Amino acid sequence: MTRLLTDVDRLCHHHVPRWLAAPGMAREKIAEFYADPAKRKADAHAARLAEYRRALTIDDGIAGNLRRQRAFLPRRLFGWVRGLRIAHRAPIVPAPAATCNAVASSA
Repeated sequence: MTRLLTDVDRLCHHHVPRWLAAPGMAREKIAEFYADPAKRKADAHAARLAEYRRALTIDDGIAGNLRRQRAFLPRRLFGWVRGLRIAHRAPIVPAPAATCNAVASSA
């Protein structure tokens, strides 16, 4: 999402206004967009994240297993603590309901 928003921002606020100021649409204008430092930085960051997520999903080596353990440990700990909290709550016992016989005998 960040990559897309970076591309839209760079196009709308930097490149398109300059492109429309001069006639024609030469290759140099498009190449200028792809060479933009902010766009290249966002693209490189997106590529690193994609590689990390791919490795997290399918890497079956020792490094991949350790990476998965580290990534999912907080989630497992949260679930374990939540389970403890729920297990240690005092059960809610409803008050006994009045029956017709109890009401009639007290009258």
